[in-house]
Amino acid sequence: MPAPLGYSQKFLDPVETWPRAELKALQWQRLQAVMPLAYASSPLIRSVWQRAGIAPQDIRSLDDYFARAPLIDKDMIRDFRSEHGDPFGGVMCEPLRGALIVG
Repeated sequence: MPAPLGYSQKFLDPVETWPRAELKALQWQRLQAVMPLAYASSPLIRSVWQRAGIAPQDIRSLDDYFARAPLIDKDMIRDFRSEHGDPFGGVMCEPLRGALIVG
């Protein structure tokens, strides 16, 4: 597929012009890798998913994810932060290393 008018192909990541099926396959591959990590590591995401009665292994496709996976919003993050004293609102999935948190 040619680059959009006014753009040089050398500045576009090849994924930007992939056919839809290939792009969806890549998105599904990446989603499969991140769902279990987010569910295991993020207390907010895990609690929202548990309240919805769903777990990462219940998701069978990208379309299934969009249809069934519960989403979070800023208010949920703020509420979690207030309720649990978590400055990261329950969405941090990796431990802090060498950071100073001033609260």
